[in-house]
Amino acid sequence: MASPLAPSAPSRRGPWIAAVLAVLVIAAVTVGIIVFTAKDAAPPQQSVPPPSFALTRTYPSLVVSTDPAKAHEQAAAKEVADDWAKAINDRDEDGLRSTMCSANASMNLSALAEQIDAGTMEVTSVAVSGADGLANIAFATDGKDSEGGVPLAQESGDWKICLQT
Repeated sequence: MASPLAPSAPSRRGPWIAAVLAVLVIAAVTVGIIVFTAKDAAPPQQSVPPPSFALTRTYPSLVVSTDPAKAHEQAAAKEVADDWAKAINDRDEDGLRSTMCSANASMNLSALAEQIDAGTMEVTSVAVSGADGLANIAFATDGKDSEGGVPLAQESGDWKICLQT
């Protein structure tokens, strides 16, 4: 019989403890890799450019008219809007100035051209009501398409783009 003070036989728990610790370390590393390398499941937010130069102004009461009496006014307003869009596309400050109302005379047209640099603009439709109008435009820059409206006003009987009233 063994003496109670005599050393006992070596324990066999040591390898089991080491194996359990190794499994825990591997599990923790795996969870860490998954957590830190997982990508967000939500799609990235689209970058929306801030609104610029009155493209957000709308005139819901303006509609394209089929009245022959108003067709001449709409055609004249569309011609001015088309000239304005062409001047923007060509970066032609004199062309811009000739299509804009007197309230825009002090506007920095170079800054306007820079603001919409590297894009193209096209007038899609024009609506007029009395002395007010709206040119609907499509604008493409860096592969992104935008739409908006540009206000028109009659000035001395001629239609003009009037961004600042």
